[in-house]
Amino acid sequence: MRASLPARPACGRVRTVPQASNPDLAWILDLHRRFAADLRPVRSRLRQLYRARCVPWRNRSLLHKLAARAVQPFLGPVGLQPRMLAQSDDEWCEILYLMLRAEQPERVLEISPFHGWSTCWILSALRDNGRGTLVSHDLIDASRQNVPADLAEGRWQLALGDARQQVAADGAPVDFLLMDSDHSAEFARWYLATVLPRVRDGAIVCVDDVFHHADPALFDGEGPVVLDWLQRRGIPYFTCAKARNPTALNALHGQKVALQIADRIHTSDSNPAIVFRNRR
Repeated sequence: MRASLPARPACGRVRTVPQASNPDLAWILDLHRRFAADLRPVRSRLRQLYRARCVPWRNRSLLHKLAARAVQPFLGPVGLQPRMLAQSDDEWCEILYLMLRAEQPERVLEISPFHGWSTCWILSALRDNGRGTLVSHDLIDASRQNVPADLAEGRWQLALGDARQQVAADGAPVDFLLMDSDHSAEFARWYLATVLPRVRDGAIVCVDDVFHHADPALFDGEGPVVLDWLQRRGIPYFTCAKARNPTALNALHGQKVALQIADRIHTSDSNPAIVFRNRR
């Protein structure tokens, strides 16, 4: 059952031609200033969704994890897990929304939405743009129950199954890409060779979970493969990951305080994603 939340009318802002600025701190700070008025009600609504669908305290302590494991056999498959697991941090979700507002993409591709938290931010931006559709690929059908119907209707398609097969069969070009899936080196090599050539030249590409540590190899195999691919092509990237670029994260926090949008929705603030513009 979807959370019952008030719908927000489409933004009446006059569309502007997207600026092809390289993603960097100055650009992100400028987007915060440009779209702060639109971001506030989005944050308010998704805070309601977070409170209604997520139970963040349940998996925060070691004591709870031990208790959950002990009582799990008596509670069935749901156990003490939250109904919606929001993994992406506030700063990253807001940056995702802001970039989508600035870029005005027609077709957004997301692999994989998991429980749909980032999906809600993407769809909020497309709604406020008054244009664009999102195609999400996943092996599990966990996001559909969490994404509000008014955000999904007419702008979202969830394709269940192996993205490697589905994306290969879909030859449509991509205007904006979010990768948050299998974090193995093998999967990274697949999407760099198969998906990136379909992403429009100059379009934004986001890859989550790269900098959980300053050395991405400490987390998984995906990060080093992607960073090596970018370095060989001379493509700059931006991150506000606490482990890699705390200066940028602190600057974002400071501006959010000044804009009065600093109250947290999600407690995490590691922000391990990277963002760059594709070059064919």
